[in-house]
Amino acid sequence: LADIGLKEYKDGDIFFMRQDDVSYAMELFHGSQVEGIVRFNPDETSIGKQNGWGVYMTDSKNIAKWYRDEFGKEGKGVVYKAVVHGGREPGDYVYLKLDDYVSKEDVDRVYDTIRTYFHDGRHLEFKKEILNNDNLVTGNQFHNLIYKYLENDDGKFQYRGPLAASSEFSKSISLFLSHAGYDGIQYTGHKVAGDKKPGQNYVVFDFNEIDITGTESFSMEEVDLEI
Repeated sequence: LADIGLKEYKDGDIFFMRQDDVSYAMELFHGSQVEGIVRFNPDETSIGKQNGWGVYMTDSKNIAKWYRDEFGKEGKGVVYKAVVHGGREPGDYVYLKLDDYVSKEDVDRVYDTIRTYFHDGRHLEFKKEILNNDNLVTGNQFHNLIYKYLENDDGKFQYRGPLAASSEFSKSISLFLSHAGYDGIQYTGHKVAGDKKPGQNYVVFDFNEIDITGTESFSMEEVDLEI
């Protein structure tokens, strides 16, 4: 990054890189056992879908090292460094934060999308349930409610919008959120030895928003999670 004149700035808790009038929001890491990746593709991995479909990234290099070591084979593994949402200012991208209470904007965004694709009143039931909880709903609870209101009575996913996936539930819900205006999901990860606080993990829906800027190869070493 230094070779092309990028400088690091901070906006709240978010670090981003700037060159002239272009911002590179969020410098993140991804630990993998696969070397030589030039473009991430969430369809090509079978791990890391518990918080939705997408590319799993973290702002903690130590967390990325832990995932590299956890899933690495025969002493191989690499930590990828990337900038996400290149050219977009901080605040121009939206993540559903699982650990925080959702905002009115979150509720309205999902309410409007449900109303667009369903005509049986479930958008009203969705909003009523939010109101019954005095609007004190965490992002994780909110995520579960979206699952609830997008299922048929038989438990099958019903969303059939333009971005829907016909078979994989986790992909369909992520693409529904993408259509509702979210760029991904954000949640707090484990605290790893060497970090002052737990890292922030991100599930990025659009892998085209991720530009790999470098790799760091390490000998396989034990990185401890602090539970």
